[in-house]
Amino acid sequence: MIEWDEQTRVLLVEGRPWPAERQETSGRTRDVVVTTVPKRGLVALVRLHRDGTAGIELWKGEPDESDGVAVLAESGFPFAMSHVPLCSCGDRGCGNAGRQLHADPISSETLLSTLELVRDLRWDSRPAETGQEFWQPEETDEF
Repeated sequence: MIEWDEQTRVLLVEGRPWPAERQETSGRTRDVVVTTVPKRGLVALVRLHRDGTAGIELWKGEPDESDGVAVLAESGFPFAMSHVPLCSCGDRGCGNAGRQLHADPISSETLLSTLELVRDLRWDSRPAETGQEFWQPEETDEF
């Protein structure tokens, strides 16, 4: 279960509290969008969907304004995080595509395990590059 408590500014994921800040959303989305900081220098943008699922993206700072964050993997196993540099074209989405951790929709259990995983991963000082193996949480189609 995923819950957002506006008064305490806490995101509860399977009963585990994550201090968070609500983000302004554009358009007519009914999703609640919050950011939480699983570890220093890492921001997780979490979209809470009405059906109990969520979406998650990782950023080095302010979402859509800073570098995206990729989870590096080897043989399918995540081992470190790295920033995704801005593409030479200047479009963040272009550089992040296929590298940045971005999964939507995911279950509450997957959200919790992803937040815990990235909290414990080390930073790699080298930028994420095309051709590397990247890890993504498994998306759900249960709902």
